[in-house]
Amino acid sequence: MQYILIISFILLVLLYDFFAKYLHINIIDELLVGFFLVWSLYLKLKFKIKLEKIDKIIFFSYVLIVLLGLISSIYYRLQPIKIVIIDFIIISKFFIVFLSMRIILLKKVYNYNLKKLTIYFLTSVFVVLLVLILLDETFIIFPTFDHKYFDIGSEELFFGHPSRFAFIIEMIIIILLPSIKKNTWIIFLILLIASIGILSLRSKYFIFIFILMIFILMLKMLNIKKISLTKIMLFSSLFIFIGYTLFYEDLMSQFLIRNDGSQGVRGLLLLSGFNISLNNFPLGAGFGSFGSYASTISYSPLYYQYHFDIIPGCMPEKPSFLADNFFAMLLGEFGLFGTGIFLYVFYLLLSILLKAFNRDTINRYYYTSALLALFILFFESFSDSIISQNRGIFIAIYLSFIVTKASLFFNKKAK
Repeated sequence: MQYILIISFILLVLLYDFFAKYLHINIIDELLVGFFLVWSLYLKLKFKIKLEKIDKIIFFSYVLIVLLGLISSIYYRLQPIKIVIIDFIIISKFFIVFLSMRIILLKKVYNYNLKKLTIYFLTSVFVVLLVLILLDETFIIFPTFDHKYFDIGSEELFFGHPSRFAFIIEMIIIILLPSIKKNTWIIFLILLIASIGILSLRSKYFIFIFILMIFILMLKMLNIKKISLTKIMLFSSLFIFIGYTLFYEDLMSQFLIRNDGSQGVRGLLLLSGFNISLNNFPLGAGFGSFGSYASTISYSPLYYQYHFDIIPGCMPEKPSFLADNFFAMLLGEFGLFGTGIFLYVFYLLLSILLKAFNRDTINRYYYTSALLALFILFFESFSDSIISQNRGIFIAIYLSFIVTKASLFFNKKAK
């Protein structure tokens, strides 16, 4: 099963943007989703595999979200059926991959452990990226996206955007993290890997590194054995307050102050999504109506209603910024109920990982890595549609491995 993780990493993280940008192949994630779906249905039908409680809840949550989207799409008729189907497929990918992988792993009774092959593979990937960065810094091979700090060009290599480059570094660190329990020297390797990610100059990456350092401090130095949801909420509140205080101007410029298309669109999307959820209560506006990639293929009437058609980067001829906030899309297309259901899925995944962290002391580092992946999924959803993209699909695969590890532990304890 480690080969599934490695191959998925290659196709969805390492080479996906290269295939999309230079070879114009954009359906690798859809092909993988279809492959996992067919494989899991075959296994479930042949061996009558039973889903566990968390899988059933997530499945019914997905069904409810889809029903909300379909009912509102039929009621408001904002988009043609083709756009509704496209958005339905995009929204479904994360759920399908997670549940499919759960069935596959349950059939194999596979208890994921980080293997040397995976460590060697990821280390090799890091070495290649490091060489490319050194060449790029010397000969300027790849384009520079912006100069955010100290007139230093943000690194993106062949990934098309600095945030994509930062993501691959984050995933390498997350997958390697369980190995630091027995190999303290891996911490230095992780710190070295983390240092090159700084060249992306993404504020989201700096926050990720901050959270990573806290987890390492908690586990390796303070030897904290239990984390409660209450403590996470208190820490998150404190963290948000500190971040708001230190980066007030940057946050305001990114979300609210300007609406010229380069800044402020994400905040406008979120506010408009909330207004749509109230104006179309309790359903939302339906598939492909707001904040999604599908809504830009056939320019949604809601963008005219909420005046996005006059904002650079959101106009019909170039709507590149309109899918920059996943939670705005949830509010706009599925309403307050749909958004609440999706947040409940986040809560379920968080709760099982915390429960496993507190009880399965041997595998605590695995659950920590999954918590970090879940953090990326949640936090980046305010500035991107990561959940419905290739990156979200890979996180779904990784989460399925760790959730299965947790469920095997609890089933063993129950016996």
